[in-house]
Formats: sequence, structure tokens, C-alpha cells
Amino acid sequence: MRILFVCSGNTCRSPMAEILLKEEAFREGLADLQVDSAGLICWGEEPMSRLSSQALVRGGYSGGETFRSKSIDLDNLSDYDWILTMTIGHAQSLLRQRPDIAARVAPLNRIWGLRFSDIEDPFGGPEEAYQRAFEEIQKAVRELVRRIISKKPVIPFGGNPEE
Repeated sequence: MRILFVCSGNTCRSPMAEILLKEEAFREGLADLQVDSAGLICWGEEPMSRLSSQALVRGGYSGGETFRSKSIDLDNLSDYDWILTMTIGHAQSLLRQRPDIAARVAPLNRIWGLRFSDIEDPFGGPEEAYQRAFEEIQKAVRELVRRIISKKPVIPFGGNPEE
């Protein structure tokens, strides 16, 4: 299974999600899971935000010291089983450009059945904003791991949250 996390610049939220899922998957023995992240508005090759890295380390994860941001490759989105975005706007942007992937795109908080819920961008904010984003992403990623293990699907963006 291949999963892509998407945010704006690929330096705060989506790298945290990538590292969290990789390490949680490893802990659960999900060896065949491939995880990436990318940004919609990204120059590429930037390190992870220092405050994002610190939030990961405080939570008991690696700090992403070797992480470098990547810009989204719209041509390769078909390679992913799930494309999980940090906001509804990110999902809408992808679907405007690639309507063919609609069944595989969802804001990350959709795994809870929350139809209209974004993970706020901490960029430029105080340490507490990064910590809040980390905690929200961590809860969502842990639920995602439970769903992968139990083979319970993520609800696509246009799907019914009661499904």
C-alpha cells in the first residue's frame, strides 16, 4: 500500500504525518507500507521546520533530520492508494487538477468521519501551534494504522461519513 500526505509547503504538517506513519507502521509490523509526502506550493529540498521536528522528538519520534521537501508530482498520483491532505482546500485543489483520483483523495481528518475539519497550518506560528498540529496528526495517523490493520477503508472526500 502506498500513501501520500499533502500540505502546502511540505515543511510542517505533511512531513510530520509521513514520519509518524512510517514509525507507527514499523512498530505495528506493516512492512509493505510505503509513505511519502509532498507540497502543493513547494520549492523543494527544504528541511523540515525546526518546530515540527521538535514536536516529533517530544512525542518520541525521529526528528526528520534528513527530510527534504518535495513538490507534488501530479502525473504520478495514480501510484498511490491513498492521498491524504491536511485541509479540505488541498483535496479540492488536487481534485480540480486530477478528478480521476477522487476515490483515493481525502482530508486526513476524514478518517474520523469529519466532513469539514482541517489540520491548521502552524507555519510561522508559536511552538504551541506546532504541538497542536502534531497531536492532531498523531491521533489521525494512529487511527489510520488501525484502519489499515483491520482493512477498514478511509472515507473518500465525496463519500458519506456514516459509511
